[in-house]
Amino acid sequence: MKRLTSSLFPLLLAALFSCTPASEQENPAGEDIFPAEDGSIILLARMAQENIVPVDTEENPGIPAGRLSWKAGDRITIACDGKLYIYETKTPGRESIFRPVDKDNALQELKAGTRLAAWYNASSVQPSGEGSFTIEPNQVEGEASNRVPLFSEFTLQVNSDGMVEMVFQPMASILEFRLRAPVDYLVDRVVFTPASGAQGETSSLSLTLPGPQNIVGGRSVCFVTGKMKMDTTGAQLDLYNGTELVFSQILWKDVKVDLTASPLHCWCPVVVDDVETIIRTPHPRMFFTAKDLPAMRNRIQQNAYLNNHEYRWMKERVDALLDQPITFPNPLELDGSNNTNHEWGFRLHEAALLWLLTQETKYLDFSKKLMKALTEYYQLRNDNNLNIDWYIFSQASAACAWDWLYNDLTPAERKELGPAFYQALCGIAWFPGQRSGRYRENVSDYTSGCYGTPMLPWYISLAFSGDGIDDAACDSMFESGYALNEQMAAYRRDMIGNAPGAATPCVVYSLGYYPVADFNFARLVKSATGLDISQQVQYVFHYLDYIDWVRLPGNGSYGFGDEHHTTATLPIKEINYSMREIASLFSDYPGITSKASRLLEEFTVSFMAAPFPVIPFLHLQDLPDPESAAPSQPGVIFCENMGEVIMRSGTLEGDTYCLFSTGGKTENHTHYDKNHFTIYKNGFRAVDSGTRPEPGLHLPYYYARTVAHNCVTVRMPGEVMPEHWGSAAPGEDASLPVPNDGGQNSILGCVLKNLEETDSYVSLSSDATACYNSAKVSLVEREFIWFKPDLFVVFDRVESKNKDYPKKWLLHTVSEPVMNGASEFSETSSGGKMICRTLWPSDAVLEKIGGPGYEYWSDGRNWPLPDNLPVSLFPEGPNSPNFGHWRVEVNPASAALQDYFLHMIIVGDEFLTSLPETQTWKEGGNLHLRFTYRGNPFELSFDTGAASGVVIKDVQSGFNNYPFIQL
Repeated sequence: MKRLTSSLFPLLLAALFSCTPASEQENPAGEDIFPAEDGSIILLARMAQENIVPVDTEENPGIPAGRLSWKAGDRITIACDGKLYIYETKTPGRESIFRPVDKDNALQELKAGTRLAAWYNASSVQPSGEGSFTIEPNQVEGEASNRVPLFSEFTLQVNSDGMVEMVFQPMASILEFRLRAPVDYLVDRVVFTPASGAQGETSSLSLTLPGPQNIVGGRSVCFVTGKMKMDTTGAQLDLYNGTELVFSQILWKDVKVDLTASPLHCWCPVVVDDVETIIRTPHPRMFFTAKDLPAMRNRIQQNAYLNNHEYRWMKERVDALLDQPITFPNPLELDGSNNTNHEWGFRLHEAALLWLLTQETKYLDFSKKLMKALTEYYQLRNDNNLNIDWYIFSQASAACAWDWLYNDLTPAERKELGPAFYQALCGIAWFPGQRSGRYRENVSDYTSGCYGTPMLPWYISLAFSGDGIDDAACDSMFESGYALNEQMAAYRRDMIGNAPGAATPCVVYSLGYYPVADFNFARLVKSATGLDISQQVQYVFHYLDYIDWVRLPGNGSYGFGDEHHTTATLPIKEINYSMREIASLFSDYPGITSKASRLLEEFTVSFMAAPFPVIPFLHLQDLPDPESAAPSQPGVIFCENMGEVIMRSGTLEGDTYCLFSTGGKTENHTHYDKNHFTIYKNGFRAVDSGTRPEPGLHLPYYYARTVAHNCVTVRMPGEVMPEHWGSAAPGEDASLPVPNDGGQNSILGCVLKNLEETDSYVSLSSDATACYNSAKVSLVEREFIWFKPDLFVVFDRVESKNKDYPKKWLLHTVSEPVMNGASEFSETSSGGKMICRTLWPSDAVLEKIGGPGYEYWSDGRNWPLPDNLPVSLFPEGPNSPNFGHWRVEVNPASAALQDYFLHMIIVGDEFLTSLPETQTWKEGGNLHLRFTYRGNPFELSFDTGAASGVVIKDVQSGFNNYPFIQL
């Protein structure tokens, strides 16, 4: 597409004016609209035409029609092509000319189709127009800046007067506040009144709720204001019951405008008092209440799939145990995860649920017997300071049974079973400082999956609160458990932002068991208190797009981070669970539920025994039509907080897929692998090597290290590499130091400096310098260009602090690479093929490493998988091809401080024959590459004296659907 530059702009305007009558050429703002003499572009900012305060009516006499207008000196922030520009107006009015404040930092040229985003009086805004808007701190009561923040998003067009216009809208349509003080009466009205000192004429704006809402001890309440507008940022939100003022908060102070769920809405969290226990007194209250049971029974009867799958499976599991002895083999096993004893907690959960659903006394009797036996097992493990399982799912599921059975236990049975069961569960739970840790006990915090023993008190409090066993302790556990859930939700909301993603880029976690805590937080608060806090976990919407983009053919997985690499598939059952939970919890969001339905058509395998078996019976709505959801698209996307750029030529088997590691916001289950790339085409071509035996030195000494990835290493003798989680297996030497692989010593610090997509290619620049020891390197940066659909060019700039520190460029393969001369090799497996050519250094030395005894070679020795791998996790033993048993190392022929690596890679089916012919030369500080691909000539120029950048010539640019924006 052609570029519209400042030099062409006057010509375009002249052409427009030459055919426009003089009377129609007048500038309504009274200023020259042509580009300034220095060539910077001037914008006309126009206010939207809606009334934003009440007009003069019989009910509101004397109130003028209110409209927003610009003031002289107003400034707007404009984002274009990844840069920010500050513009200012000298004229008031609804339409004003804005000129750049800094002539050296102004819009100079605009590409056709450019997307502009602009805002007034806001900060922390992504220039893409997405994300969280944080209102500036100076917008407080009584200050002159108290006017509605504005936002504009506009695709460049030039109107008949030659004007570039930005139309600004107020950012307010949904208001949410949270109460932490009990309010035990019905609320039916919300009133907005101006705060003192607010500018503009206004009156109270009242919103009547659809019906009175009981918000006993309210946790979070959301009111949709619809078309109602506000004129001041000093507007005050008042909640009334009759004439009594219950709650008041300045609306625009510390507000976040979050674009996740609505095009324009405000999310305003407000803390009033300390948390107070507001659990409903009646049982049952965990996941459902008594009034929910009829609908659950009807759903089972009417839904054939539920009846023939989850319900039938649950009955078969429990019925098979009714007449069998309850046994716990090897009850003092060091790690309770190594046997199935903990699964009795699931059976207790299911038996109690079946009692409520069927009222068949055999399930009630079995539940009481099993609760007593399970209590004794739990207490035995506690007395010996042993864990139950790595996950608390079975213990939390068992706690539900007390809640569900309570009403049908006699006072004597409650006294016999309750205190002992409560004490056993509390003995499993983690209370900091009250006992020592246990072997293989998960005591991780809110940044993890929240399925360890610190979360168990939350479930205990919900089950036993108000039962007279220890109500004070239950109140305390509820408060701390609620706070832990809030911390988790806030962390994940911040981690994910507004891009596809999850709590960690390692999908076996983030798309596996991590989301269970998200859904349970919303479900348990609703069932136990009657309050809907689902908005707090709306970040789960981003799981959907992440699943879509991170999915390989056949629901395959890239194997990023701490995945096992055995089956190379996504956690299909867990994703099915999550998709159904999203569709159920957010059934009022048709676009979200239809997208979940579309993904469910791919992830059809459900749990036979889910983490919480009750969940499928809470899905009371039919799924919407998946055809209404937009299909998966090819292209590129940057999952910024995950640290992944994902590219694909399509979404079918035979298409090309690539994941590039850069950026990132979490170390959780990630590796020292920045600038690594995985390529998939008819199977893995460039592979992420290794796997994760637990225990086994292979994990911390090879698998997580840079040497196991397609990166660059720089070996400084004597460098001490950081520890990584994992331990030695029996028979391994635990005293061995962490190997010096020459790799990275920090997981975070990499920066994506540029990302561009055209019709022909995707080009990115990633600086991983900060991930390496600063004593050994000054620069490690990679230019990665994907020429659609199957060709890749990789250019690395590497500068060391000492020329004698060896530098190596690594590429891992599934099968043994075949050398084709001194600078080219190929690899063939799974019906696919990859060919790689070293273009620079011209005298590089290529070395093939791998095969028996050298599969995982690092720092002078092999780091093999340990013996006796569990078959359940390693069905092919140590020989799975996905582990990548081979690599090629590219070494410069001579030592130097600065080295440059230039490679071309092509992937295809097994009949792929060759790479394009190439010409490579160095001239005037630039390294040049020329080739023809799919009939198109390309010339690339890499500046060897610059920190980053590549010039790609003879390429027709296309629209970038997923622009990378650097603030």
